[in-house]
Amino acid sequence: MDLITVSSVLLKWAFVALIGCVGVIMLLGGSYFIYKKVFRGKRNMSKKHWLMLGLLVAWFLVVLGLTTISRGANYTGDVNFHLFSGYVNAWNKWSVSELQLVLFNMLMFVPLGFLLPLLLRRAETFWLTFLVTLLTTGGIEIIQLVTGKGIFELDDIFHNLIGGLAGYFLVMAILVCIRQKRFAIQSVLRGIMIPALFGALIGSAMIMYQAKEFGNMPILPAMKQDMDAVTVENKLLLHRDTDTASVYRNIYANNMQRGRDIAEQLSRKFAVNFSDTIRREGDDNRIFMGKASDSQQADLYYQYKDGGWHFSTENEGGSLSEHQAATLRAEMEQWYSQNSLAPDNAVFSIQDNNFLRWDAKEPEDLAHKENDFVSGIIMVQFAKDGTLSDLFNQTIWNKFDRKLELISSKQAFEQVQAGNFYMYAPFHKGDKLVVNEYALTYVYDTKGYYQPVYEFKGYINNNDHKWSCQIPARR
Repeated sequence: MDLITVSSVLLKWAFVALIGCVGVIMLLGGSYFIYKKVFRGKRNMSKKHWLMLGLLVAWFLVVLGLTTISRGANYTGDVNFHLFSGYVNAWNKWSVSELQLVLFNMLMFVPLGFLLPLLLRRAETFWLTFLVTLLTTGGIEIIQLVTGKGIFELDDIFHNLIGGLAGYFLVMAILVCIRQKRFAIQSVLRGIMIPALFGALIGSAMIMYQAKEFGNMPILPAMKQDMDAVTVENKLLLHRDTDTASVYRNIYANNMQRGRDIAEQLSRKFAVNFSDTIRREGDDNRIFMGKASDSQQADLYYQYKDGGWHFSTENEGGSLSEHQAATLRAEMEQWYSQNSLAPDNAVFSIQDNNFLRWDAKEPEDLAHKENDFVSGIIMVQFAKDGTLSDLFNQTIWNKFDRKLELISSKQAFEQVQAGNFYMYAPFHKGDKLVVNEYALTYVYDTKGYYQPVYEFKGYINNNDHKWSCQIPARR
């Protein structure tokens, strides 16, 4: 789940968890009453203990709801024993969303480590809190595995445990300072040790990333494929000779000013008043919330990573007459030209008598060309009265950067044999992978460079189960 999904599920589940918490506390309260009145029990529970117990029950129900109950059984038997694969994935994609999930897994268990010593004096012992946290997170992962409502991940256990210990060290620092009535520097340093360590790691990663010339390659896997039980049949003619290929750069990649400029151009053209607040949606989208002159919602969805965008209004699209289409085409092309929003090589067409469409094809044999180019698609839909309904612009503006040396096709295939490629569903024991095709193609890295990659194709066991992967070609 991404962070937006987590937040929405949390809001929905919180009320249910509250009701469940009240029920559990009432049940425990009844048991305590019987213990005291019927069995003349000697142990007492203060209001503080009942409060801590209630908070722990509420926390557990919320976590259980987030990790299992709110999910469908879509992960039957899935396990991931690769420690730190979440970090590798976040690095390869340079993804804030992926990093947020790692941090969320830690923060989710901070309340357990914080509240447990407040509930039980015995839990002030490090190893007891460690054990309870480990058993709790391990139990949740086992429930996910058995029910198929999640993946059993070693990464999750590690981060939940780290979060629980961060909560423990924090509360112990507070308790020591209160009891000693002074600032206990050693305890405080322990209390901030884990957040400081992760802050330093994230800061170091950001410095390393900024120091790199090229971006990271999202096609790289977080973990290698297990090829030990897979038979690989190579039907390719591979070469050891190396070559060079052109590298291009998307000039609008990670360019927030581009989004603001487009919002300003749309505002002038269609009389839209955009809010100063720009909403963030995942790693890619930045949403400019706007109102048209007739008070209808009109929003710009700007794709921060590649510079594409989509302007949407509440007007319902309709069919256009031939005269309307010709008039609106001329109007839009003049606007595109004035604001440099469409490439000169775009080819016009009308789709479904409804959409005005411009296509700019990517040049062939990019590896050996050294020219700037624009590729992509523009689609515009209007209402029957000629007012705009939707404007979708997914054109990518690429500038030639330089020629770089490549690895050979044989070296690239060795990466396939080693399992260094991404694959959604893992291989099964006894699978036969037949590789019968390869070509040099291009993908964008996280800094907007259009880099050459080898794309291998084939099938697993039979022709009905197609397979493909991409291996970075730049040496």
